[in-house]
Parts: sequence; structure tokens; C-alpha cells
Amino acid sequence: QTLTIRSRDVQHLGALLDAVGLSSIELESAAVGFVTHGDGVRLTLADGRTAEGQILIGADGVASAIRSQLHPDEPAPRA
Repeated sequence: QTLTIRSRDVQHLGALLDAVGLSSIELESAAVGFVTHGDGVRLTLADGRTAEGQILIGADGVASAIRSQLHPDEPAPRA
């Protein structure tokens, strides 16, 4: 199981990091989209890699690719 976050966001995710451990983290991996399937979700990264899990937490910032995919008709929040 792998958690993918950007390095500049690490300080905001202390409780989550405590739960999953540092060995489950990939830094500087931009999310570009996701697909849900029967028992989970597959995340696609900008470099073409994928990561799979049971949940996806979209904490990828104001210009969130995850938020845009979930809510395509809503404008991005103000920074």
C-alpha cells in the first residue's frame, strides 16, 4: 500500500503519516486522475505510474486534479 503526496504538503498530514508510516510515501508525485473499481481506486500519476488502494484522499491543493474529477462543474476554490 502506498500513499502519494507532494513534499510541500507533508507537514499538514501528521496524523495520516503517523497512521501509514513513512515507508508508504512517495514524494513529488503529482496526481492526474483516478478510476474506481469494485473494491477500491486506482490513482494515476503525472509520470504514468499508478497506485491502488481502498480509499483516495484528495489533498492535492487548490488546483486539485482529484477535486476537478469529482466535481467537474464546480469552479476551483480561491487560494
